[in-house]
This record gives sequence, C-alpha cells and structure tokens, in this order.
Amino acid sequence: MISTRTSAFGLAVAAISVSLWAPWKGGESAHAAAPRAVAPAASTASSSSTWSGAHAPTPQDSSAPDARQPAGADTSPSTFAASSAVPTEGTARGVARAVREATLSSRLAARIVEMPLAEGASFPKGALLVKFDCERQAAEARAAGAAADAQAKMVETNVELDKFESIGKNDLSISRSQLEKARAEADALRAQLKDCSLYAPFAGRVVERQAHNFEAVSASQPLLRVVDTSELEIELIVPSAWLQWLGDGAGFQFRIDESGQTLTGAVTRLMPTVDPVSKTIKVFGRLRTAKGASTVLPGMSGTAQFAHFTAADQASAGAAPASGGMATSASKPPAQSSRAPHGAQPKRMAAKSG
Repeated sequence: MISTRTSAFGLAVAAISVSLWAPWKGGESAHAAAPRAVAPAASTASSSSTWSGAHAPTPQDSSAPDARQPAGADTSPSTFAASSAVPTEGTARGVARAVREATLSSRLAARIVEMPLAEGASFPKGALLVKFDCERQAAEARAAGAAADAQAKMVETNVELDKFESIGKNDLSISRSQLEKARAEADALRAQLKDCSLYAPFAGRVVERQAHNFEAVSASQPLLRVVDTSELEIELIVPSAWLQWLGDGAGFQFRIDESGQTLTGAVTRLMPTVDPVSKTIKVFGRLRTAKGASTVLPGMSGTAQFAHFTAADQASAGAAPASGGMATSASKPPAQSSRAPHGAQPKRMAAKSG
C-alpha cells in the first residue's frame, strides 16, 4: 500500500517537473530557431552590401584628372566656349587656272601646209600658228574682184547715157545695185583669205596639237589648244558659311603641293550661287607675284589659308609683307574687327567668366 502511494507520489512529482520544464524548453527552442530563420536574411543583406560596395561608383576627387581626358587637357568653361566658336583661320583646297586659254579651230575646209610649233613651245602675240592651202579661195577672190570692176564700168556707161536721156532711170538703178552686189561678193571672198593663216591671239604656250601638217581639215575642227601661263587665278571651293566674313579683297596664302611654294593672293570674285547639296561656294582669287618670279603652272593644286580680315584691317595692315607672309589672327585678333565672325562674341563672354 505504501509502495503504491510512493509510486503515485513519484509520478505526480515527475508530472510537475515535466510541466515546469516544458515551457522553459519551448522558449529556448523558439529563441534557438529565430536566429536560424533570420540568418539567411542577414547573409543576403551582407552579400548585397558587399556587392554594392564593390560595384558602386567611388567618389572621385575633383582635382584628380579624368582618365577619359587626354593628359594636360584644359576642361575649363572658357576652353569649351572657345572650341565651339568659329576658328580665326580657315583652309580650303584650290587649283590654279589660266585666265586666258583657247582652243583654236579652222574656219575653212582646207589643207594644212604649215604648223611650226610643237607641244610645249612658247610664242609671242601675233605669231603664225597654222597656215592653210588657199589657192582656190584666192582665185575665187580675184574673179569676184574682176566682176566687180566690170560692173563698175557698166555703171559709168549708164551714167553717161543718162545724161543724154538714152537710158531709163530704172536701168541705171539696177546697174548700180548689181555693182554693190559684185563688190560684196568680192569682199566676202577676200575675208576668207584672212582665215588662211591662223595667228596667236595672245602670248602663251602650246598645250596640245590636234592636227598635223598636210592634213585636210574641215570647218570648225579643233587644231591647237594654247594657254597663257603668265596670268593665273586660283579656283577654290569653300563652305558657304564663310560668306559671313569672306568677300572681295579677302587675303589668303596659297601653298602649292607640287613645289611647296607659298604665295599670297586675294579674292577677286565669288560665284553668285551656292551648291545646296554640299553647302559650298566657288571662289576665285589672283596671286600677287612678280612677273617671272613664280613657277606656278595651270593645273597645280594646293591649300589656301584664310585669315579673318575686314576692309579696315586690310587698310591698316597695308601691302603684304616683303617676305610673302601675311598677318594672322595673332597680330590682329578678330575682336578688333567691326565684322566679327559668327560665334566670336560668345567666346569673349566665356573668357571673361573664366
């Protein structure tokens, strides 16, 4: 009986112990499970912060140079404003052209009997270039002259008869008209004789022979191409935007590719139209060189360098220097010009602000 009570008492104590142990054990389990549930989030946050720190842009020191900029590059606001302004000088390609050149042709259908000059030969003005065989034309001219003389005698006779009223007034008028016709035909044939010899219209050189001695040529057939190399002009193609400052009298330096020679020149005229596709305009200029001092030939190409000058600047600068150079923007800045190029004002404002 006692053992039974003892056993019952032991069971009661064990039940109480279990009831007291269970809540504490459950709280410990909850606290132990919480870190395991939060641990993945903390790990994720740690990984995210690690990735962000590796890839986030690091703040750069304003004094440190930018790796994308060239060494020594000036990135001040005035520099950017200056780069966007119109440059004080511009270059354009050009080619030398002869002011006077011609392709001479025949006005007769005849045979060439003399053509003394070869290609490249020089000649003075009025020199014989081509001579034709004109024996037939000369004979026709003599015949026409004789017919005119005979008609003149007929008119003289009719005038004497008219004094005695032996001829009608109408017959006298007809004879006089026939005389005028005969003289006109004789003059036309004599004018053809002038075309039997072809003379140089100006001093120059032979560029190309398109016919030879003893050849029979037709009327209007090209025979010779001649050119005057003593007077040249420069043909340039420039952007149409240059019309803001470019005009007649604008000076430039022209460097010839073939010889390396640099000559001074000035714009003489501009084409009246602009190419709408390429936005360019054709400009012509003359070179200021002493006669015989330049070795420029027609067809040579080169580069023209312009400086922004106004008429007042050119007047104050005077004639070109003896050395062949010309003032540039360093000696006469565009800011002094009353016709400053487009974009020059923003450049000065930016420079002041800098």
